[in-house]
Amino acid sequence: MHYLIDSFAAKCCGCIMDMLVSAEWLNEHRNDPEVKIIEAPWKPEGYARAHIEGALLLPWHPYLKTKDESGERSPHLIAPEDYSEIVNELGVKRKERLIVYDEYHGLFATRFWWVFQCYGFTNVSVLNGGWQDWLEKGYPISAKPETVEPGSDIEISLSKQRIIEIEELKIRLEGSDLQIWDARRNAEYVGTEETSNRRVGHIPGAINLNWTDLLEEPAFEGGSRKIKEIDELRRLFDQAGFQMDRTIACHCQASVRGAFVSFVLEMLGHRDHRVYDAAMAEWANLDDTPLET
Repeated sequence: MHYLIDSFAAKCCGCIMDMLVSAEWLNEHRNDPEVKIIEAPWKPEGYARAHIEGALLLPWHPYLKTKDESGERSPHLIAPEDYSEIVNELGVKRKERLIVYDEYHGLFATRFWWVFQCYGFTNVSVLNGGWQDWLEKGYPISAKPETVEPGSDIEISLSKQRIIEIEELKIRLEGSDLQIWDARRNAEYVGTEETSNRRVGHIPGAINLNWTDLLEEPAFEGGSRKIKEIDELRRLFDQAGFQMDRTIACHCQASVRGAFVSFVLEMLGHRDHRVYDAAMAEWANLDDTPLET
């Protein structure tokens, strides 16, 4: 049995039961007036082909990054004015519970969760197993674009409590109170995989635990992959060498995988974790940042 929300009455934001919902639960509650379903796909064409009936399309790239002066996606967290545009277009209201899903095993849904946490909206849950599990169970889908009355009543306030920036990270590398979770593939971590970065390797002392190691294996090729049971997650956490009493800075290349492992740390009850959002897109393209291979 997965640690999923069992009733719509459960409201203890931040606890495990609030963080994940099952396809069964969502099917039962998808028409509840306070439930809003949002798809955060890699490409919007997927939503146009088919989506969970009633789901809205996230009107932004699922990385939820701000744009630079040329209009290109930057390594940094989406700006307040762009976040405001998103919540207004989605019609997000304070009383609503947002259920987010994607087609990539929760990778973009957990990124959505983390960004909304940063901006003070905590009533967000992730569909465990995502689009694939919904399809496998035969629940209603649609190709009809869903619309909603725009406008939001939420207060937008960016908190830096979930973020660690490069200058602080450089300073704290010298201390003993910080651990770094590098959620990339091992080949990226050791520097054998070619990337778009100018330099390769990992931040000195970082622990490598690939985000996909936190997922169950699919029952068949292309099938759904759910987040592993809490006991297994805790075993992997301990085996990797992480400690509950130390701050953990999470990252990857763009901190989408980093946001996923931040979500898992929240599930494990680790409260002092932060995301280095610019991640290797920033660190590995500077000349004065230490790297190991």
